[in-house]
Amino acid sequence: IIQQVKSLAKKLGLKWREWKQKGRPDLLQIGFSVWKRLAYLHEAGYHFGKRSPKKSVPSFVMEGTKAVQKAFLTGLFDCDGGFMGHQLIYASASPQLADQLTYLLLSFGIHCRIRKIRNEIYKRFYYRIEINGEDLVTFQKEIGFSLKRKKRKLSQYLRTIGTFGKNKDFVPINSYILEKWLAAGKNKIGLYRTVGRHFWDYEVKKRLPTLRMLKDVNSILKDKKIAKWITSDLYVDRVKKMRKVQFEGHVYDLVVPKHHTFVGGEGGIILHNTMGLAAYGTMDKNKNPYYKKLRSILDLREDGSFRFDLSYFSYTCKDRMPSQKLICLLDGPVRKPSEEVTQRHQDIAAAVQLVTEEVLLKILDYLHHETKSENLVCAGGVALNSVFNGKILGNTKFRRVWIQPDAGDGGTSLGVASYIYHSLLGNKRSFRFQDAYLGPSFSAEEIKKFLDGNAIKYRECKDEKELIETAANLIFNNHVIGWFQMGMEWGPRALGARSILSNPCNPKMKEILNVKVKHRERFRPFAPVVCIDDAPKFFGCDMPTPEPADFMLMVYPIKKEWQKKIPAVTHVDGSGRLQTVRSFQNPRFYDLIKEFGRLSGIPILINTSFNIRGEPIVCTPYDAYKCMMGTGIDHLLMDRFLISREDNPQDKWDSEVVAGD
Repeated sequence: IIQQVKSLAKKLGLKWREWKQKGRPDLLQIGFSVWKRLAYLHEAGYHFGKRSPKKSVPSFVMEGTKAVQKAFLTGLFDCDGGFMGHQLIYASASPQLADQLTYLLLSFGIHCRIRKIRNEIYKRFYYRIEINGEDLVTFQKEIGFSLKRKKRKLSQYLRTIGTFGKNKDFVPINSYILEKWLAAGKNKIGLYRTVGRHFWDYEVKKRLPTLRMLKDVNSILKDKKIAKWITSDLYVDRVKKMRKVQFEGHVYDLVVPKHHTFVGGEGGIILHNTMGLAAYGTMDKNKNPYYKKLRSILDLREDGSFRFDLSYFSYTCKDRMPSQKLICLLDGPVRKPSEEVTQRHQDIAAAVQLVTEEVLLKILDYLHHETKSENLVCAGGVALNSVFNGKILGNTKFRRVWIQPDAGDGGTSLGVASYIYHSLLGNKRSFRFQDAYLGPSFSAEEIKKFLDGNAIKYRECKDEKELIETAANLIFNNHVIGWFQMGMEWGPRALGARSILSNPCNPKMKEILNVKVKHRERFRPFAPVVCIDDAPKFFGCDMPTPEPADFMLMVYPIKKEWQKKIPAVTHVDGSGRLQTVRSFQNPRFYDLIKEFGRLSGIPILINTSFNIRGEPIVCTPYDAYKCMMGTGIDHLLMDRFLISREDNPQDKWDSEVVAGD
């Protein structure tokens, strides 16, 4: 048979290779690819064989046109792609190649997953890219095969999954359900039809099904164990994909994490600093000169789906976000971090915020229309847009909103831990996320040991009452204090564990903090922190105040009668990025705010993160002490120990030199 294959290959002008598989000395294998495609990949710099662990996509492909990238992917999947379990797969020993291919596929709107698998015969890992469901349809449309055999195979797969309607995505089926179904004398086709979708019937030993699937299956099987699963509060796949926006730029921050801003210095085009700048611009769509310009590059549908005109962006091939076309559209070059902020910059920031809010409101309106739910959970970096967050309940039909404190990329670590603990290991849910103090903490003994070991002068408060009164009096007398208590906050916001606190009633305090401590843009506001029971008196917040306000994730209007009384936390548009504190979350912080209110008549403090620009929030006692000694912070309260900067002149240093201001 081998000789016959060789003879046929010679007649067809094809080259082949033959080999023996490790562990199977009795098995001789022969294989050949379409030579033209193989030659194309060789010429492109894609290597086979022993070099495969270091294999990568050639740079001219990664930076090339869509036509070049499509040709490369077609040739690659022609030669090395395969089908398994109604999935299109590609396997490689090179993690770099797997990452690059994932990026290229995403640029065509094709989502895939990478599975790391150990090959026990060759004693090494390889990385398998898997494409299934709707993404197979997209692959056929955007990439496709040139080989007739693979074209037929793909069409056959799509016809099979097409019988299940719009929901072509695969879901795992639990092996217990499959065994019970077959034991009842039924076949897999009947199970496919019952659950209304296709599923994997392999690698399923530790997978659980959806609630809807459980109910549909058990309406026929009447199994007690499945019935118990239905009444449980744990289901792996209760999440239903409502809409997938195919946006080619959704991975740009992996490629160019810094140099892609337009008006706000380093950072994203509508992140922290640009969002703060937006309030200085024209927040009227009819009067802002840049709103219509930015809106013109966005195709926004009524269901919230959208597509950008990517000719205005260059991050797919260069180390920056705006293209020359966008620069011309916005009447000038990208702002340098040291450049003066002008009205043009302010209006651009405002226009981006307006467009962002318009898109998000359409997404939320569609979501409510489809689900009729009153509860909303937001995640992702845009969920840190506290200006929009404060408008959600007042502008949509949702009645409750939840946003966890680290809603950006960092929050995925919490999500995967929760998924493993509850979904894979099967543990019941008992934890409720009520505060963000999940990080490292230090006992009074550990702090005292640090202070004594470094000959740092300090005073120890004798009890809780003295500690609270001392701190409140220092703040009332316009001292800036570092507040180092409890476990460090989870997420980007300081929430009363690693905070810098000061007097919001002092009109000069914003300038003092910006120049002497934070070394950041002067247009950026500082946040007010208030006890939950006092919030409605000072702020036009939703009632009841949403829990995300505990994590400084909601911007609300400050009531007019209080704006001039707390000028240091009142933004130019009369708003404040509110943090609320509940007594059970942080009792010492709660009592401090109340004590300051007793002295000043206004139970509100300035709360900003305990760090200087370009540095992370302090974590350890050493970090806190070093930060104080290099800035204009007057005092540091670590647990019950009061350290004053002026008492330790030997450790002073100038962080302004480091900050470059």
